[in-house]
Amino acid sequence: MATVFHVPNGTVNDQLISSIDFGPTVLSMAGVKVPVHMQGRPFLGNQTAEPRQYVFGARDRVDESYDMIRSVRSRDYLYIRNFYPNEPFHIWVPYLNKMPIMQEMMRLDAEGKLNPDQKKWMAETRPAEELYDVKADPFQLNNLAEIPKYKMILGEMRLQQDNWAITINDLGRMNEPEMIEIMWPGGKQPVTDKPYFIVNAPEDRGSKNYQTGGTFSK
Repeated sequence: MATVFHVPNGTVNDQLISSIDFGPTVLSMAGVKVPVHMQGRPFLGNQTAEPRQYVFGARDRVDESYDMIRSVRSRDYLYIRNFYPNEPFHIWVPYLNKMPIMQEMMRLDAEGKLNPDQKKWMAETRPAEELYDVKADPFQLNNLAEIPKYKMILGEMRLQQDNWAITINDLGRMNEPEMIEIMWPGGKQPVTDKPYFIVNAPEDRGSKNYQTGGTFSK
């Protein structure tokens, strides 16, 4: 029987964690072997992996508005690459713009009542790159990307982003018609094969596969 991993009350884990780590971590804590195809790293349990040095983020299309943002987070810094620097931070999304808080922000902006930090979010364009010291500047208000003192850190974060994009085969630069052609060659929707049902009853566990179903005990 698998041994369940217990975490003492009040335990704090300050590792860098990506959302894809949650699934493998649950399996690790439950004593279930983590499948090799899972990308995440368990951060608790008996299969705990090496802690991450970086976590990566991505944002693309939002409803009908195109966008492409990539980010790299280390313990001390957050790097953001904006592939559409000609766009504002708050790209035009009708659903979002109907929200009361967004309408209030737009009203205050139009009336010139936002303070300098609030006004940054309403800028008509955004920098191609952003770099923030997340410990000294937790609200990420002071962009360090163009300050010479941080040139080496900026270069390292750029490199990490580039390597990650290659590793995962980032398709952000591919336009949607090309993606559709890859997924639906010639515009024809692929047909999924019939599913297999694997018998998992105690008296016949894993011994047979069925495409038409099978009997099982409770």
